[in-house]
Amino acid sequence: MAEIVEKSGLPACLNALKHGLTAKVVVVSGEDATVWEAFERVWLGELAPRGAAEEFLAHRVAAAAWRLLRVERLEGSLASAPLEQVPALLAGRKRKGGGEWHGPGARQYQGLAILGRHESAIERSFFRSLSALRKLQSLRLRGSVGD
Repeated sequence: MAEIVEKSGLPACLNALKHGLTAKVVVVSGEDATVWEAFERVWLGELAPRGAAEEFLAHRVAAAAWRLLRVERLEGSLASAPLEQVPALLAGRKRKGGGEWHGPGARQYQGLAILGRHESAIERSFFRSLSALRKLQSLRLRGSVGD
């Protein structure tokens, strides 16, 4: 993958197109861990979790928000890349319903479609975690759940 990006002349952040959106770690190559830590602190401060379960969910919300920002950066990079510089990893994938992507901009469209699917999954994770956190907090505030 690194070779593909080097040869294409695209920014290294596009490595995350394959690895960063589904990575087990939150901060991937090319991202600043100190920026992530500050980002997470802001989210945790706003979500105000109490107890282990709320902390866990608040961390998941912050991580999903971070990944959604990564998707936005990747979409911008992919959409602005010249046709001949789109990474080869996007070539050869099948469209839903069969068939290859063809025509001018096909690789960009394909890449954006792949990003869109990842974005949808990350958004679902974000909103599920946020909803579960809010539910736990509501129960706690009503006295139904201990801290």
